[in-house]
Amino acid sequence: MRRFSAIFAIPELEKYSDDEFVVLMRKARLRRGDALWVIPALWGFVGAVVWVGVTAVMTFGLKSTGLSLTGNGMARWIGLNVFVGLLVAVAVGAAVRWWMLVRSIRRLVNKAGCPYCEFSMVGLRVSAGWVRCPECGERVYIFDENLTEEDLMTDAERYTPPPGIGAGEMGAYIKPERIRRIEARRR
Repeated sequence: MRRFSAIFAIPELEKYSDDEFVVLMRKARLRRGDALWVIPALWGFVGAVVWVGVTAVMTFGLKSTGLSLTGNGMARWIGLNVFVGLLVAVAVGAAVRWWMLVRSIRRLVNKAGCPYCEFSMVGLRVSAGWVRCPECGERVYIFDENLTEEDLMTDAERYTPPPGIGAGEMGAYIKPERIRRIEARRR
């Protein structure tokens, strides 16, 4: 059983082992920095305020609810809603934090994604150090995004020998000069 089963449910991350994923998690946490706890805390606070606000409107604003709380009953009702509001804050904060981590890990895994729309740029031809994203149309300078031309190659391009180089014994590549010498001997 995997330790990170909730995050491994994302298809791009299934090929990674637990140890590789721990490294990705560390990189994602470093990449997000303080935002990894500040933003979820703010969203959690907003969720709690919304919960308490909705229950206050339901309790005090709508007379048709049939609730007539006074004294001790009102204190319990408010205490219960504040407690549930805190639970909502924790749940919303955890969900936002998980979403931010997954998004950051996806960016680390899909290194060749467009920085504007996250569309994969694999297979695009680089001209003068930039490519145009086919999805959003933005010009992406590969060196500004810490990419190389090899990052944009498809697997077929990456593992195909360059033109002029043939395969020798056991699939080893032969340099073009050696191919010319072998062909010259055959003539």
